[in-house]
Amino acid sequence: MVKPLPWFGLSYNRASSFLPQPPAVDLTGTVLPNTYGHGHDMGAFVNLLGEKLVLSVKFYKQDNINDRTANSTIGTRIARIDAGLLLPSTSADTFSLYNFALNVAQGRLGPNATTDQLATEAAKITQFPASFQSAIAANNAGSAIRGTADTEAKGAELELTYNPMNNWNIKFSGAQTETINTTIENNFADYIALRLPYWLSVKDDAGNPWWTSTALNAQSAQNFYASSVSAQLKIDQALLGKANPQVKKYTWRLLSNYRFVTGPLKDFAVGGAVRWDDKSVIGYLGATPDSDGVVRSLDVNKVAYDPARYSADLWTSYATKFFRESIRTRFQLNLQNAFEKGRLQTIGVNPDGSPFNYRIIAPRKLVFSTTFEF
Repeated sequence: MVKPLPWFGLSYNRASSFLPQPPAVDLTGTVLPNTYGHGHDMGAFVNLLGEKLVLSVKFYKQDNINDRTANSTIGTRIARIDAGLLLPSTSADTFSLYNFALNVAQGRLGPNATTDQLATEAAKITQFPASFQSAIAANNAGSAIRGTADTEAKGAELELTYNPMNNWNIKFSGAQTETINTTIENNFADYIALRLPYWLSVKDDAGNPWWTSTALNAQSAQNFYASSVSAQLKIDQALLGKANPQVKKYTWRLLSNYRFVTGPLKDFAVGGAVRWDDKSVIGYLGATPDSDGVVRSLDVNKVAYDPARYSADLWTSYATKFFRESIRTRFQLNLQNAFEKGRLQTIGVNPDGSPFNYRIIAPRKLVFSTTFEF
């Protein structure tokens, strides 16, 4: 930080970080590295009117590399299509190729077949790549199967503090934020390109295809792939290199507090805060149906938004001193979300636009607190 003038200053900051994470592997059994990041910001501030008005502006950029918080479950879902019951905590995945192969093997070898014999026969049907077998072994040893993504966040922050009087404080802050997915795990598409032709070709001894079968599960492997893998991958690819619309681009906050210093209300204070958050995406509508009339993908150009929203808090307080003024005490009454009546807020929509996921928004809340300072 430098101050070329008493009322003007410049700042610059650069930092690197990493996040130690539990062991994980990708679909090829390769151990995933820890997430790390690089960031820098630069800004300027002015101090005017005898320090009554302070304005600061900051611009920042940050990269997150090997981030497991985005797109990280798609790798697990792809693994479930192939391995299913071989993976821990996937007892419901009876649609998997492994479970299908195991049933075919039991039909071929009969009820007296040993576990090893069944596994050997099932392996002839699944034909898992050696690299994927390494991933299964690592998963069963405690390493999750995950993917990674690289993201870039950039934006600006503005903060204005104005104290027209010593007992009256006003603060305004605003932010503009964009998060861009710069890469997603490439071996997702590579693995699907390798396995999908084989998935489509697998049949039992009676000639029944596994891919569309619902004999072992109400959901076929095809339906699970379309809803839980393909649709999300198409959205990720369509948004690659673009700002993440789930992140609210603009936000601002305004806070004010006035403390009475004379008159019958001396030592009382009143204040409030107003918050505004920009709209954000909560889902995408279905794309054009396939030739059979079934919608199997989403269209990133058909967006469902959660609208921009306001909220406000109000408060009042009283300050005094006890025990010969040795203990400073403040009694404060806060009305949080003052204009909120309580509701269900939609946070996810189906391809037809109907809600499928909600958040409970609590109604306004009155909170009384007491603070002591010695």
